[in-house]
Amino acid sequence: MEETPQRNPLSKLTVPSLVISRAITALPTLVTGLLLIDIGNTFNTSVGISGQIRTASSALSVIFALSMGFISIRYKHKTLLTTGLLIYTLSAVTCGLAPNFTIMLGVYALSGIGMALVVPMVTTLIGELLPVEKRTKPACFFSLSSSINSCV
Repeated sequence: MEETPQRNPLSKLTVPSLVISRAITALPTLVTGLLLIDIGNTFNTSVGISGQIRTASSALSVIFALSMGFISIRYKHKTLLTTGLLIYTLSAVTCGLAPNFTIMLGVYALSGIGMALVVPMVTTLIGELLPVEKRTKPACFFSLSSSINSCV
């Protein structure tokens, strides 16, 4: 009886796609930081009030991240990653179509949920898919009491 070779779940595009999905989580913060004055002018609000969209996103991200331990055990990691990316897409499209600042504030806050889903799932998937021998070696940290040979 012939053994079938184990299929490697890590394709050549898996890690680059995970890196890209992780980079997407930085885009809303970067774009709103650059366009904060324009957002304020568009919706006739001050820059200080317009800056609250980032605060709302961060607050929702922290609240949702607290439940991620339970959620990541119940659901598949790839499904959670895909859901997070879809939430980002929905948030971006709806922000672009928002008729007033209140709707933009609420919809932009959804990107916080996307961040709370994408960031831990990227790390988890890389940990699951990369064999230990292909991971980087831990760095050596030196202190006054350690020597060069005491790398962890």
